[in-house]
Amino acid sequence: MQAKRISLQPLYDWQINDQADNHLTEEQRKPWRVEVEDLAPSCHDLLLWRPDGKQYVVRLEIENGNPRLHLFGPDEDDALAHLTMTDKGVFIAPAHCPAGTLSGVVAGENGITTFWRGQEPGPEPWAAGFVPLPGRECGVRVRDGVIEFIPMNRAGFLSYDAEPRAVVAPKQMFLDEVNGALGTSFTVSQFAMAKVSHCGAKWTVLPEFGSAIRLEEGVLLEIPLNADGTLDGEDAIGEVTVPESQEYLDAVNEALGTSFTMNQFAGR
Repeated sequence: MQAKRISLQPLYDWQINDQADNHLTEEQRKPWRVEVEDLAPSCHDLLLWRPDGKQYVVRLEIENGNPRLHLFGPDEDDALAHLTMTDKGVFIAPAHCPAGTLSGVVAGENGITTFWRGQEPGPEPWAAGFVPLPGRECGVRVRDGVIEFIPMNRAGFLSYDAEPRAVVAPKQMFLDEVNGALGTSFTVSQFAMAKVSHCGAKWTVLPEFGSAIRLEEGVLLEIPLNADGTLDGEDAIGEVTVPESQEYLDAVNEALGTSFTMNQFAGR
């Protein structure tokens, strides 16, 4: 498919039209040549030439349901920066940034804040308060006493359009990393029989049995814990019909104030 190019009207500094151009030089008053190039169904280029002939390119794509711009120039073959527009804000990142360096800025309802790339946690969180964890490919924060994490994407940036997930049964190694990044002092013992909100209900976490439990009209419901210490989704909620042991039921009874025994369950 051959690329199509369309010429647009020359572009002038907006301040000329607003009669706020007293400070502009003669060079800055000159028009820029502008063209649009249709490279492919997934990619369009906006080409701009300064009066001295230097070229800038703004490449437009759609990525994960969001408009994404790649900024080139002047006269550069590689992008200098990327800009992604989402419902949560505008995320601007340089094309190249070593681990542990400033990775970009977020412009949203809370103004402009900075965010940092993974490997080494940066001193400033991004807009939602997440700090990257070294080697974990995720960012963490604490909100209302609950540890939440959000994954990093393949480029090493926090996935801003992902939904934060609560960590309800972490391992101490993970907590040590969280404590180092956030200056907290969490221990595993704090999460035993913790009460958490999930899927519109309150659950009691049983880390030693890899699940969380609750009662609904006398029925014991269970939801598994994932390996990362988060609770599984709503589709994984099920009725306990075959308890693994009386020790499990003893933990349930202690947590919920019940008196279940093995012979009460239909699966036995």
